[in-house]
Amino acid sequence: MTAQEILGLLHFGYAMKQGPASLWFTCTDAAKANAATAEEYSSYMKDQEAMGPDSIRSLLVVDSALTVDPAMKKQIEGFDRSKLRHVTPRH
Repeated sequence: MTAQEILGLLHFGYAMKQGPASLWFTCTDAAKANAATAEEYSSYMKDQEAMGPDSIRSLLVVDSALTVDPAMKKQIEGFDRSKLRHVTPRH
């Protein structure tokens, strides 16, 4: 799962919960989740992209009840965005 997907889930009514061996995402706002659209997701991601690294800093500071794998945190912090390629949808 990418930081972008996590941001999308959190924005559209889901919350991170500690599962038995990993983090889980559970719906906490069904109305928000059901109203989500691809257009709104795209617009939200453009806003997040404009914020640069600040857009995911909140993901690195996780509620104290959750445990975060230190290796995963390090990988997120060191992510090299220059290796990403833009994908154009086929019509």
